[in-house]
Amino acid sequence: MTSQHKVKHIGLFGGTFDPIHNGHIVPIKKAAQQLSLDHIYLMPANIPPHKNSTQTSSFHRSEMTKLVCQQEPLFTFDDRELKRASASYTIDSLAEIRQELCDKNSQTHLYFFMGMDSLNTFTTWYQWQEILSLCHLVVMPRPGYSLDKTLPNILLNNIIDYTHSQQKINTPGQNQLATGNIFLMHDMCTDISSTKIRTLLNTQTSHKHDKSNQQLLTMLPNSIYQYICTHQLY
Repeated sequence: MTSQHKVKHIGLFGGTFDPIHNGHIVPIKKAAQQLSLDHIYLMPANIPPHKNSTQTSSFHRSEMTKLVCQQEPLFTFDDRELKRASASYTIDSLAEIRQELCDKNSQTHLYFFMGMDSLNTFTTWYQWQEILSLCHLVVMPRPGYSLDKTLPNILLNNIIDYTHSQQKINTPGQNQLATGNIFLMHDMCTDISSTKIRTLLNTQTSHKHDKSNQQLLTMLPNSIYQYICTHQLY
């Protein structure tokens, strides 16, 4: 006797999260709602030793990400990128997660989040075609970037464009594929960046009534702002 098992739809979102902020959280939650995702893994990225790309340690970046996951049921903390001693490739994380989540009693569709700038350079990624065989891509808008129409047809032909009304403009039913779709999301740009937050923190003169403090509280979850103040980060 067999039973019908619900397909799980799991998102994967990585970044340096230095710090994690509302510009990460709010658009990802909105996209997850539009795509009917069940859950999203937040994966802090590892930084190669020869790059000076983060201002805080992996420990603090992880702790801040954990705080967000504790407060947002949609998110689960995943530190596999930080644990990997060798170079960390997206294909490796996707293959691991797919093996962990997919068993004989259930089916899981994976959705990997990236920015428009990353999609435009996607063909330079390690084993990019294999990535498409393991997941869908969810492309978030980035200020100053638009779709590169010279991308190969294997990418352009799989695009499903989500409008503000949440109506798909491509072939009906295309989003039922298990892997390989490229969902373009819209109306989700925010004027929040980790760089801007770090700059405000550097110029902040008071933790209570300073104007920059009020601005920061619109950019950061309160728990993250308090964590930054407590540990005197940035």
